[in-house]
Amino acid sequence: MCYTKSMQKQDLKKDYLWNTAATFLQACISLFLLIWVTRFNGTAHSALFSSAYGYSITLGAIALFGGRNYQVTDSRGEFKTYEYIWARGFICILTLFIAIAFAFFGGFDLEKSLVIISFTVFQVIVSLSEVLFGIMQRHHILYKAGQSNFAKVAIGMVLFAAVDFVTGSIFYSSLTLIVVALVFLVFIDIPLTRGVEKVQFGAFSVGEFCKESVRVLSKMFLVALTIVLLGLFANIGRFFIDLYHPDEQAVWGILILPASFIFVLVQTIVSPLLKPLSDHFQAESFREFQKVVQKVQYITLGIGLVIVVLTYFLGVPVLSLVFGLDLTGFEWQLTVTIFGSVFFSLCGAYYNVLTTMRIVNQQVFLVGIPLLLHILIAAVGVNLYGMPGAVAAYIGSNIIQAVSCYLVYNHKLRKLVQGKGSATNSG
Repeated sequence: MCYTKSMQKQDLKKDYLWNTAATFLQACISLFLLIWVTRFNGTAHSALFSSAYGYSITLGAIALFGGRNYQVTDSRGEFKTYEYIWARGFICILTLFIAIAFAFFGGFDLEKSLVIISFTVFQVIVSLSEVLFGIMQRHHILYKAGQSNFAKVAIGMVLFAAVDFVTGSIFYSSLTLIVVALVFLVFIDIPLTRGVEKVQFGAFSVGEFCKESVRVLSKMFLVALTIVLLGLFANIGRFFIDLYHPDEQAVWGILILPASFIFVLVQTIVSPLLKPLSDHFQAESFREFQKVVQKVQYITLGIGLVIVVLTYFLGVPVLSLVFGLDLTGFEWQLTVTIFGSVFFSLCGAYYNVLTTMRIVNQQVFLVGIPLLLHILIAAVGVNLYGMPGAVAAYIGSNIIQAVSCYLVYNHKLRKLVQGKGSATNSG
């Protein structure tokens, strides 16, 4: 069947609907569960949940290894489908070993170590589903991946709350997320993928598995490294607050959570556009490509500014009511953190665009230099001033990062447009 433009528009609408719903719920999982834990288990468990889940997200970024962006935008067929699957399996196994080492040699008590590992296992299973979602997206059924993801997260949250209500244990509750994610992977995501593509695997051996996985991962390494480094931004402040002012950890976890939500919201907007962006870039339709990027920029800044204004007037009263804690006096810290998250979210969008353009080497520097600056400011600032030092480090480094990303993107696009114009005139 010929895939027409009208079919593409129809599927894109469904992709937006279900991808937005699923990603929104996935972004809220830590928020909803943190609210539940804070209100029913107390601030001590709240700090445990916030810290352990935050670390698991960073470890999960290793398992994602750049997500499905490189896979979906692989319009030239650099790698076969089974090679992407093998590579994801390989990096997920490696992530589990890293998580175990980090949990047991990171100076945490036994309970926190187990919770970190449990949440990381959940993130690893989510990562395995992501490579299958990439196959679905290339076959124009991203909405089915969104439906699966939505149901998985919704059921997982309900069961987490139910088990926590009965046992009062975050560890036992976290196991429900693993079980639900595994059931959906085996009985829904894999059959859906088989329905659109019969993946032909090569002859399997441990040596071949490792060799092919490393070959794919080495090509994606810089993109993945960028995502991992990007995931560290929210955790730098958490680490130094844990080190110097552990009594502020629960409040910082609450303040930084809405910032993470904005980032995921922007990724929701960008994700369905990856295939059209790749198609425009492959066809050298750079003007159309630029229009899509501009749309993402305007939406991100527009949504961000609205959220910043609402945060200033309503943020503290709403969060105080939701979490059952008095957050009076943290108005400016919350507002400035949210303002910084707008630039952070814009960076995430730019990295997706740069990956589509196959501009990967510069990404490490674009994220690495601001990250080093973030670490330096946070190390000194949190030690001397506590949470305000973490806020200053977060917003300063993200503004520098966003401006740098825009300058690189704009420079490269102008060169491509000029190069195409020169080629046309000479022809």
